[in-house]
Amino acid sequence: MIPLRFVESQAFEDPNGVPAPPAGMPMPELGDPVSDSLLRRAAADADIAGLRVLRLGDRVWVALELRGRASRAYDYRLYVRAFTADTTATCAGRYGRFTSDGVQVLGHSIWFPIDLTTLGEPTWLALSAETRQGVVLDQTAWSIVRLEDAPWEGIVDDEPGGAP
Repeated sequence: MIPLRFVESQAFEDPNGVPAPPAGMPMPELGDPVSDSLLRRAAADADIAGLRVLRLGDRVWVALELRGRASRAYDYRLYVRAFTADTTATCAGRYGRFTSDGVQVLGHSIWFPIDLTTLGEPTWLALSAETRQGVVLDQTAWSIVRLEDAPWEGIVDDEPGGAP
């Protein structure tokens, strides 16, 4: 489980675009533990290295990290299940021949936006991703992310005399 905290929008240059976290800000990473070395050598563009998750207001950005560059020859999919106290909701995003609204590519990362308002303001997310080319070439296990409303707390400047 990865706790994910709210990040104030002033920390980013473009709150409506792909997030660019300031240097030194920790960003949770959900690594892909599968040892798929044959896939890495044959098709690095299809090999999922892991997921990165960042919350910006009512939007969560999930980056699908690849070992190679994203290619439209493959179909990359993100699956999301959101949990509230009363219900669950699902959504999915795609990049490839068909691309979901708002999905953006930066080098080895495909960024998927998730609107928390449309999912009922969940407190938990379950995330999984896969790469397909007719059949599943690579996939991640389901990862659980807890969303928190509090701004980044507990991050203090270690320099003597620095402000907390």
